[in-house]
Amino acid sequence: MEGGRSIVKPSIIITGGSNGIGRALALTYAAHSYFVYTLSRSNPHWQQPNLKHICCDVTSPEQLAQAAKTIQSEGRPVQQLICCAGYGIAGPTEGTELSAAKQQFDVNFFGVFLTIQEFLPLLKPSRGKIILISSAAGELAIPFQSFYSASKAAANKLLEAWQLELRPFGIQVSTFLLGDTKTGFTAARQKSMTFHPQYQQAYVRSIAKMEYDEQHGLSPEATAACIYRRCQKAKLPPVQTVGWQYHLFLLLQRLLPRRLVLFLIARLYA
Repeated sequence: MEGGRSIVKPSIIITGGSNGIGRALALTYAAHSYFVYTLSRSNPHWQQPNLKHICCDVTSPEQLAQAAKTIQSEGRPVQQLICCAGYGIAGPTEGTELSAAKQQFDVNFFGVFLTIQEFLPLLKPSRGKIILISSAAGELAIPFQSFYSASKAAANKLLEAWQLELRPFGIQVSTFLLGDTKTGFTAARQKSMTFHPQYQQAYVRSIAKMEYDEQHGLSPEATAACIYRRCQKAKLPPVQTVGWQYHLFLLLQRLLPRRLVLFLIARLYA
């Protein structure tokens, strides 16, 4: 209590907050006295008093609407919305089932759209911030992960457009293009095993290289700490990276001829 009035802590909403980077972000913000709402299908069973989980599938407009209603009813001003929910599929593009491709976009693209659309009314009064946890794969197409790259590229462009549209409301939008991070994302990747035998060698080699890099990448805690620090700044850049090597790589891909960029990616992953 202060002056006879209760102090209402600012709140943060994090989708995909039950594991990986989302979970690390939830714990990081909670440690800095924010009240954190996590939205995901699985329950992390928080013990901290300033962490609250709401069971929610980001592909369900009804569940998102109910989550927004719950948060609004509790009266905490929402300072940031962090969209972290997502997953990846892998396999030769030719052999990808249409249902798998659609589900990839339902979560990674339409899930982001639905989440932001639903929570914007809660962000406008506080002139809050929208943060998308995306991937460098949205800027650099990765072979055998074409639909993951495409879904992230679509989400990145959606956020760029929203950044321009939300300026009159004082809402900042920033996208983090992350690289290799050691999380459960690697094990959760859905791998297609239906493809032409001629893809076998390149596919196995590409995924093995990707998984090795991920399991030797930054920890989710280090990644979350960096994102937290960046998001405390008064002015956010529209696009950010974590780690100097990814900043350099994304800079080079804008400067180098596209044919050379594709050649380098092929040497790494094809």
